[in-house]
This record gives sequence, C-alpha cells and structure tokens, in this order.
Amino acid sequence: MESGHRTSPVSAAANARRLQACERCWKRKQKCDRQLPACTTCVEADAQCAPRRVPIGPTTEEGSGLSHAAVPNYVESLKRKRDELDAQFRQQRARRERDASVPPQPSPNMESTLVGSPGDSNQTPSTAPTSFSERSVQAAMGEIGFLSRNAMAEPRDESRGFPQELATGSMVKAALVISGEDPSQSQDLCHHRRTFVTMMGPATGISKEFAAPYMNRFLDHIGVMFLHIDRSKLQGEFDSCFEARRGQSSATKGLNSGTAFLEFRVYMAVAIGMLFSPEPGSELLATGLHAAATERFTVIIEQGDCVKTLYCLWSLALYSMFSSLGGSTWHLVGLAMQKCISFRLHRELFSDSDTSQEELNSRRSIFWALYVLDRTISCVMDRPFSIEDEDILVQLPVYNSTSKTIAEFDFGCHIIMHARLMSSVRSSSSRGPLYHYRNLSYWRDLPKSVKDFASGDSALSVSIKQLTCRALTQIALLTRGTQSSGGIVGDTRAVEHDVVDGCQAYINDAYNYSEQGKFVASFIDGFDLFAAGVLVICLPSLSALAGPPRETAIISKCTALLTTIGERFQSLKVLRKLLLALSSVAAQGAYHDPALDELPEIVSDPMQGLIQDFLRIWRA
Repeated sequence: MESGHRTSPVSAAANARRLQACERCWKRKQKCDRQLPACTTCVEADAQCAPRRVPIGPTTEEGSGLSHAAVPNYVESLKRKRDELDAQFRQQRARRERDASVPPQPSPNMESTLVGSPGDSNQTPSTAPTSFSERSVQAAMGEIGFLSRNAMAEPRDESRGFPQELATGSMVKAALVISGEDPSQSQDLCHHRRTFVTMMGPATGISKEFAAPYMNRFLDHIGVMFLHIDRSKLQGEFDSCFEARRGQSSATKGLNSGTAFLEFRVYMAVAIGMLFSPEPGSELLATGLHAAATERFTVIIEQGDCVKTLYCLWSLALYSMFSSLGGSTWHLVGLAMQKCISFRLHRELFSDSDTSQEELNSRRSIFWALYVLDRTISCVMDRPFSIEDEDILVQLPVYNSTSKTIAEFDFGCHIIMHARLMSSVRSSSSRGPLYHYRNLSYWRDLPKSVKDFASGDSALSVSIKQLTCRALTQIALLTRGTQSSGGIVGDTRAVEHDVVDGCQAYINDAYNYSEQGKFVASFIDGFDLFAAGVLVICLPSLSALAGPPRETAIISKCTALLTTIGERFQSLKVLRKLLLALSSVAAQGAYHDPALDELPEIVSDPMQGLIQDFLRIWRA
C-alpha cells in the first residue's frame, strides 16, 4: 500500500526506520511505515509517534509482514494446526488400512456400479488419498493466510480458512436474534416469520399502490436526514422493482447481487416506512418485508462490495431502532463500524486513486450515516464509541445537485455536525458546561436553508428539538461537578434554565405530535423522553433554580409517551414506572416506592448519579 507522498528510491532507502510499528499504529492494528522520527500515519493524524515498549531483535525478513510480538502466537497457532492435520491424516490412514483388510462383499449394486463406470475404477486408488491431501493442504494454507492477515491487521476476504462463525453473515444473523424487548434474551425470528407468512401470506406480494405511501414516509422522515439517500434514485428503484416483480416468484433462487440489492433497498425502505405508520397491523407487514430483505442480504455480501454491505447494515440497524423484532441495534451498528474501519472508509483514499467523485461521495456518505447512528446509540445508552474522532480523517461528501437539493444537503450536514458535537461532549466533559453550551448555541443557530426546510410543526422541526434536548441533557449529565475556566455562576444557572426549558419544549412537541397520530416510537425516543423527564424533575431541586414553578402536566405527558413506547419495547416500561416514582417524591417530599431502592441497569451511570443526588436531598 503506497503512501500519499511519493519519494525517490534513493531517499527512501536513506530514511531511517524502526524495527517495528509505533505504539499508536500497533494499538489500532493498522500498517505502519516505521519511518523516523514519525511514521506517515501519525503525521497525518497530528499525533505523537512513540516506539513500542517491547524489546525486540533485528529481523532478517524485511517483507515478512509479521510483527515480532505476533510471531510467538502465530507460530503456536501453526503448530496446533499441524498437529490437528497430522492426527486427522493418521486416523484416515488407519481407517483405510482397516477397510482394506476386510474383503468386500459383492452386491448387485456394486457390480452394476463397477461395470457401468470402468473409468472410475482406474482413478479410485489415487483419488482418495490425493483428495484428502489436497483438502489438508488447502485447509492449512487457508489457516496460514487467515493468521497472517490477522497479524498484519489487513481486511479479510472471509474465504478459505476464515472461521465461518465470525463471517459477516453469521454475525448479522446473531445480532438479529437478540431480542429488542429484552436484550438479555434471544428469540427465534424464523418462528415469527413463519407465523406471519402463515397468517398473511408473503409480504413481498403487496402491490405498488399499497407500498407507495410507506415509501414516501421513509423518504420524508429518513431520506432527508442522511446524505447517502438519493430520493429520485430510490424512487426509481421502487418503480422498477415492482414492475419487474409482476408475475414473478419472490424466491431468492437465481437472484444476482444487483437484483438482490435493489430489492433489499426497496423492501427495507417500505418496511421502515410501515413502522412510521400508526395503522394497525403495519408492523406485521414490516416484519415480513424485513425477513425477505435479510434473505437477500446473504446474496449481497457474497459480492464483497463495501458500500452495498454497509448500506444493508445501516438499514438493518435503523429498522431495529423502531422494531423490537429487528434485533440488537448496538451489535448491528458496532459490526457496521468495524467493517467501515476494515474497508478504510474512515480515511480518505490516496491521491493517486482513480476512484470517481461519485464513488468517493458514496463512501463518505455511508460512513457518516453510520457515524450518526453510532454516536446516537452511544450517547443515549451510555456506551463507548466504535471509533474515536481523532482517528477519522475522511471528509464530508461534496454537494451533488442530482441527488439532493441544497436545503436537504445542508440539513444532512447539520445532523452530522450534531453527532460530532455530542461526541465532543462525551470525549471532553472536563471542559465544563459553558464550553459545550456555547458550541451547542452555535449549532442551534440554524442556517437559513435549514431553518426554512425544517420550519413549522413538521416532523423535522420536532427532530431538531429532540436533538437539542439530547445535547442539553448530555451537557447537564456529563459536566456535573465541573466548572469552566473563567465561568460565572450566573451563566451556569442560565444553562440549567435552558436545559429544563429545552426538555419541556421537546416533551410538549412530541406529545402534540402524538395527539395528531404522527408520533413515531423508537427506543431512542424512550431514552430521550425519560432523560428529559428526569431533568425536569431533579435539576431544579439540585440547582435551586429560581423562576416560575414547573408545569405539573409535563410529567403526565412524558409518562403517556413512555407508555406508548413501552407497548412496542417492553423493557422500557420500567422507565415510566421510575419516572412516576420520582415525580411522587418531588410532589410529596418523601418517597416510599420500592422502585427507587435499586435503580434498573438500563439507566445510565450519569443518570443514576443524578437520581441518587436528588433522592439524597429528600432523605435529609
């Protein structure tokens, strides 16, 4: 793999090099050119390049591709594989000798076989051992290739020798059977699919006219928030998919990767659009389409196209956010981000690459779409990031008038900016609330194109308020006990006032949207609403905020929304119960609810600390 900076052979040979990768490259399992005083990767990342703290000796194989630290484990693995193959060969040879010592009993079938295929008898004595030997050599070479790629941390093609339990298809299937209602349990999705197909027939048999409103919902709610969604292209694929499928079987047999990917995109878009619908029974149809799409995913991953594979993982992760039968969002997003790093989508291609601008935009757009999901899940559920910002060197996509309008493009970039803001709050919480609040204020100052695009009481306006509330809650939770340098107490009080006001505004808008039958329930909404309700209850008591009393009806609205979400995600019902118990404490001045004695694990550590401080005041 060439560096972006070309040097002459003479100067390259003259440069001093380390005997092994630097500490930073080794920790990230990435290639290191070992240049002194700093490798190219660390220079590009503007990071310190320090040698590894492992004593080594010189190596005589310059291009071996294995670090010295990896050689012992590598050799031991090869020895174990050699012993396993040797044992298998001895067992096979003993079995053949045993079979040869027993005279064969003639039978009519055997005679007819021997007479009917005289050519086979000439090849039989040498074919069996040769076939076994070839299989053994192939298995050994495949294992060596896998171990070498693992030692060099290169992308793997999941071919010979790769453990099939760790293949992408197997990992996705494992993530899809984790229950969305209770992540500690698994569920048989195949049983659910068979039940729905028996009840309603194949979901792929729906008509174009029936599916069109759900496709529009997907484009209106999701398509405008992510830069990799091309509305006109997806609409064209929707039309061509239903035209091509008329009168044809929906089975996956005989599908090529192009057709499978087209159908996957259409089925998942319609399925997600169905989850946005308040109509009864729409989730059942969505489950059937989701099942059909996952069957096509096995055809798509065989092609090895990184952008298509990541688009499928993004769609499956997004679906799981709105359906308890969609599997584990956390595992799906984590798997997708690992594939992003493996495919080097977090870095720009080399300057001498012949990749077109359209392909570059596709790579950048799908990475940032998964980045938004990763930051959303990590912040809401208090989980670690899949990749740190300092390791991301990829640019934002370039505007393309054929795929997005200027307003849609600006809105998508605004969503990415919010995700990066949330990442900054979690990564540098010690800077204090005022520092992050100023950054949030800059983000809230919407560009004119975004302000006009998300104006009024549209779903996008509610989404903006939800993102604002999420950022405010993260600032309030993660910066508690810290003070910005040069900060003024009055400024901190103003921030706390804005946190409570922002939480109330989001709860009110979400409730009004629910009254209109337009509220879309995802487990992300459940966590956001719970955090907003807790801050409305606890923060005024902890901070002694002055001002008008809180609106008592706001908690009732919040619990009503949590009740709606709990019908789809059973594990979130405990959040509603906990919020009601906290509101009783705030209203009565004492608590007797056993739900407050031990907080559930689903509540994040910063939130538990806030609640415990609130209860400690009332205990005193």
